Amino acid sequence: MRSRASIAVGALGLSLALATAQPAAAQSVPAQPAAAQPVPAQPVPAQPEEPVPDQARALFAQGLAAFDGGDLVRAESLFRRSLELRRSGSAAYNLANVLEQTGRLVEARALFEEVGAMAEVPAPVAAQAAQSRAALEVRIARVTIRAAAPDGVEARIDGVRVPLDVEQLLDPGQCFVLVQRDGVTVLEEPVRLREGERRTVEVPSFVASEAEADPPPSPSGQLGAGPWVLLGAGVAGAVVGTVLAVVAHDQRSAAMAEPAFDRATALNDEASALWIGAQATLWAAGALAAAGLVWLVVELTSAGSDDARAALELGPLGASVRGAF
Repeated sequence: MRSRASIAVGALGLSLALATAQPAAAQSVPAQPAAAQPVPAQPVPAQPEEPVPDQARALFAQGLAAFDGGDLVRAESLFRRSLELRRSGSAAYNLANVLEQTGRLVEARALFEEVGAMAEVPAPVAAQAAQSRAALEVRIARVTIRAAAPDGVEARIDGVRVPLDVEQLLDPGQCFVLVQRDGVTVLEEPVRLREGERRTVEVPSFVASEAEADPPPSPSGQLGAGPWVLLGAGVAGAVVGTVLAVVAHDQRSAAMAEPAFDRATALNDEASALWIGAQATLWAAGALAAAGLVWLVVELTSAGSDDARAALELGPLGASVRGAF
């Protein structure tokens, strides 16, 4: 049915073109080849072999043949080339039909509207174009990008910049929405649209800059090296104290086994000194490890609060934590 309508409109277009080229439509004129029709002289860049209107008619006829043969890609190309040479209502109408069948409804709607406004188009064809345009109106999808804080916001749909809060006509299917504020991407997502769907895309009201979006941790939120140093020193001291205790035990065992009194006394004195050193080292190691552990707990507790303050005070008899949480 569509191809028949296209052929009919093509015939009308050709008839109109021939009628305007002849002195009077009502006179009987003998049939003659199309190349013999009078064509207004006009300069053309490449001096084609035949006048421009005849080329447009030939391309239009080839487009009709391709359309009837189901080759919509070739038909579109031929109709477009015909329109470039001569803005014909017939070519525009048939190109709109091809675009409608291939899903490009927005451009088809614009062409139907153009056909309806052409003075050369007969009233029945103009009415059909208006009817086709109205049918496309309800099928075209629409997207509005809205921003509560529009300053510095730039929106694009499929790479084309679009104004905010203005409804955009789009072909059904998938489009890609990109929104930036001051050069920083704040929204980037594909949007799938159904026929006749109206969609509003809301831009976030506040978007931090790149520095604010991923800020470095504040000093109050960082874990310093102090707790780990104390914990490490405590562990190392515990190892040293344990070694001294083992050596002192061995010395005391050797003193007890030594038959000579002087030698046994010397070994026992060495064992006592080592044992005292081991105890002192273990006590110091335990104090350092405990202080480091408390410090670490305090920092972990206060890391998420700006109001939390803590300080570790080391003294000769131990360590204390003072602060506010």
